[in-house]
Amino acid sequence: LRPDLILLDMFLPKLDGFQVVKQLKQHERTKTIPVIALTAHAMKGDRERVLAAGCDDYLSKPLEPEDLLACVQTFLFGWVFGPQRGLEELDRGADLRLPRIFTFVIRYISPVYLLVVFVAWAVQDMGNRIAAFTADPAVRWSMLFLVAVLALFLWWIRLAVKRWHAEEAAS
Repeated sequence: LRPDLILLDMFLPKLDGFQVVKQLKQHERTKTIPVIALTAHAMKGDRERVLAAGCDDYLSKPLEPEDLLACVQTFLFGWVFGPQRGLEELDRGADLRLPRIFTFVIRYISPVYLLVVFVAWAVQDMGNRIAAFTADPAVRWSMLFLVAVLALFLWWIRLAVKRWHAEEAAS
């Protein structure tokens, strides 16, 4: 039995949630399962502490049903099921179905939006970055190393996509 998502109370009587999430993240079978922490502690820094412990998200008690539902749906749709199966799960038993364009938005528009945000962030203060690149050899070598690693990752992704398409065609 392997759940798709774990809702974890952080303050349990015998073994607290911090110990539980640590154990979950150490085991091969459970380390990729998203864990949403539930806690009555809503002080400044509690969210960071819970996320640093290994939880993927944080909800404070008392829980609003809408917040819990939105959090669970986000994790299941985006991380566990993927866009196509996520839509199928959402449609099962639903009175109101999401338009099919939503799959297009999740697959293409969201990543492009995130890429645009990243590029806008990277372009900020570009003059100082270029000056540091041209003036300091350590910065040049670091950037060349990052570019080489990026190229390697893109090549691996390309190979994985080819293999995936071949396996899909074979089945």
